[in-house]
Formats: sequence, structure tokens, C-alpha cells
Amino acid sequence: MRNREWIRALGTLDQAKVWSAANEVIVIGAISLAPLVLAALGSHVSAVINGQTGGNLRTDLAKAILSGQLLFYAMSFVASIVWHSSQDLVRPFPLRIWFFFVSFCFAMICALTIGVDPSLQKLAVPEVYVTSLFIYVISAFLYFVILLFRSMEEVNFQKILNREDTEFEDKLKASRGIK
Repeated sequence: MRNREWIRALGTLDQAKVWSAANEVIVIGAISLAPLVLAALGSHVSAVINGQTGGNLRTDLAKAILSGQLLFYAMSFVASIVWHSSQDLVRPFPLRIWFFFVSFCFAMICALTIGVDPSLQKLAVPEVYVTSLFIYVISAFLYFVILLFRSMEEVNFQKILNREDTEFEDKLKASRGIK
């Protein structure tokens, strides 16, 4: 099974499987980010109680989430991607190498950044913030996609390919005036 067939087969999944995978990613993401959100909320409430002005909850949330801490949380998605990619599927899974490659790259970026500055205070630069957000969002998306691929075990690839071939033949015949 080639990469293209696996990607085409994504379109054949029923909505229940897609929503199940999306719910899993959303729940894991929300629960993993809860400490950051609660810390921002606590900081904001503390500032309000102490009478400090200028404290904006949105600003406190942005500081907490965009402080580079997402690199730590992105690693949970990266580890899940590696785990699901390494599981045996009923058919050969040629996209496995791409999931491993992207996961390895993200893990190296996270490890190097965290290794240089575990507190993420010395590297408090916008590039780290943007990189952490990018890696978190892309790794969450890849986790969603790998969950979809894992739910395809009962998909009949030959049927999909035959249907697409028939549609192509019909379009080709119609374009040439053949019935």
C-alpha cells in the first residue's frame, strides 16, 4: 500500500471515528494544559487581591502559554505519535517513517531547547515562543492523523481504489465522447 492510498483512505472514514479521534486530542490537550491555565488564573487572582492594577487575564494566559512551556507538553503528543506509529497494523504502513522523522525532529528541538535552558528563562525570546506553539499545534494535529490511520484497520483499500478507478474511467470516457 503506497502513501497515496493511505491518504486517500482518510476520506472514507465515518464521522464517528473522526470525532472520536478529535475528542481524544482535545481532551488530552485540555487536560495537559490545565496546569498552565490554572497558574495564569492563580497569578491573575493574586494580582487582583493584592490590588495590583493592569493585570489582564488574557495577558496572563498568553504569558503562561507562550512562555516556551509548550515544548514540555508537546513531548506528550510526540511520544504518543511514536507509540501509535510503531504499533503493528494489519497492512504495511509506509507513512510510518514520516511520522517517526517528524517526531524525531520535534523531540530533538524540544530536547535541545530544554537542555540548554531547563527553566526556559535564559531563552525567553519570541522565536522560542513561536517554535513551542508551532511544535505543540503540529504534534497535536499529527497525533489526530495517526489516530485516524489506526482506526482504518477495517477499511477495504481495494474497494476504494476500484471505485476511484471506475470514476476516472467514466470521466475519461465522457471527455472523449465515449459512452
